[in-house]
Amino acid sequence: MTGAPSQRPGYFDALYAADPDPWRQRVREALARKDWPALDNLVTSADLDRQPAATLTFLYAALWASGKNVEQELILRRAQWKYPADYWINLRLGTDLIWRESPNDARDGIGYLRVAVALRPESAHSVMLLGLGYYHLGQLDQAIACYRKSIE
Repeated sequence: MTGAPSQRPGYFDALYAADPDPWRQRVREALARKDWPALDNLVTSADLDRQPAATLTFLYAALWASGKNVEQELILRRAQWKYPADYWINLRLGTDLIWRESPNDARDGIGYLRVAVALRPESAHSVMLLGLGYYHLGQLDQAIACYRKSIE
């Protein structure tokens, strides 16, 4: 992928022209090649903390697809610390935590999902996921209230 443009898919040329950042180019190349070990190097890179929220969520999605659970949580937690008001980061981190179904993870996940709901109260999806978090804690009244709101 790092060779001449003819060795890359055509859309890569547009991405490179629009965003020539070398770190993000390495992310795109690793994804295109499905080079999961290269993603590991990016997760531990010093340049990780200077990336925009969209790049971090993109990297999270790649880690999720490759089954790297520890790394994907690391990315989301660091991203949430840097971008605490990002809807997608809070939604994904909260969702990942509540699906683990342990009480501590569900409590943490509810916190992130509450942020997502506060950022986009009209999102039925995030309200429904918040209800699922309450369900995992056995807080059925709150879960039912969330489910009803998401149906509205």
